[in-house]
Amino acid sequence: MTRIAVFTTNLSLAGGGEAVTLSIAKTLEEAGYIVDVITYKFDKDLEKVFELISPNYRPRRIIVYKAPKLAKLLNTRGKLARLRGLILVDILVNHLIEKIRENYDLIIDTSSNILTKADVIYVQNITWQRSNRSEIYWKLYEKLIERTSKVLLNRPKPKIVFCNSSWTAKNFKSLNNNDVKVKILYPPVDVKYFSEVANNIRYENIIVTVSRFAPEKNLDKIVDIANDLKEEFKFIIIGGRGEYSEPVISKLNAKIKKLKINNVELLVNVPRSKLRKILSIAKYYLHPPLAEPFGIAVVEAMSAGLIPIVYRDGGAWYDIVSKVSDILGYSNVSEVPSIIKKIEKSKDVYIELRKKSIEVANLFTYEKFKKVFLRELEEVLTSTINV
Repeated sequence: MTRIAVFTTNLSLAGGGEAVTLSIAKTLEEAGYIVDVITYKFDKDLEKVFELISPNYRPRRIIVYKAPKLAKLLNTRGKLARLRGLILVDILVNHLIEKIRENYDLIIDTSSNILTKADVIYVQNITWQRSNRSEIYWKLYEKLIERTSKVLLNRPKPKIVFCNSSWTAKNFKSLNNNDVKVKILYPPVDVKYFSEVANNIRYENIIVTVSRFAPEKNLDKIVDIANDLKEEFKFIIIGGRGEYSEPVISKLNAKIKKLKINNVELLVNVPRSKLRKILSIAKYYLHPPLAEPFGIAVVEAMSAGLIPIVYRDGGAWYDIVSKVSDILGYSNVSEVPSIIKKIEKSKDVYIELRKKSIEVANLFTYEKFKKVFLRELEEVLTSTINV
């Protein structure tokens, strides 16, 4: 019987990446493989994680290793966070893979965006993506990250690299000089669960944002948009609380107070049932201004009947929302109010965009993910056995 390890460095983050990890494990178990989910311990209740991102599935076996002391020394807070993060993932993943290699026929790494010693890698984020900042020291820092990434990418190649969007795949290939097989594999989204409320009539002018409360998510920009639409719309920002969330939440509350607005609500660690209830009455989904590699929350909202508005970059735009309509992308947050007002002027436009959003969301089901993933995996296992 084939034994497979599915590895992620930190399952307790309870985000989209961790949801994909569990979906991969579920797919493999349903296909009859012996599967272990392997992660490091980062002092958080894993049962709470399952409640938030995977209420209907628990892996048959989870093996939790104590994180090396070096993980604390290289924690990704503060200065040089992205550079330390690259080095940290490289150390954590390869250290553990060496430790467990002889126990498994195949090792799948779902937490890296570099080449590790795993057989299969699922790339969900791009650490080295460039920002729009113009300061000389920032440009030098990004150059250092790019050089480090190139070194870490040019390793003995895995059997296959999956990327969660065409945007992620393009960025991955741009720094990877190895002849690595790269396949786009969209993450599975629980479209069925959220589509149950898609036909609800929307009476309330509510705009929803779903995101981890993390510094890089630029959630303060959502508050700026809410200020511009304070007479027309209520904004609900829903997110998971992580290790670095408290300063972000405090800053958001401070900004809301400073602007003297009362149309923004922050909700933390919301169960999926409550999330669906909120999506069932909201009109729009607004993603913050960043190049999201994919955007599971975007698809969930679309399947629930919300019209998405996202930053005009990243997988969330190129692979998802651009397929609905070109008018739903923005390059500057100042454009968002006019996009919404334009849609609100025509009931027919609103209905058509809503219908198209639901249609596009159905491209990202668990069933489609499972079919592609197992087909590619069978080729990998066949080549492994033949070797």
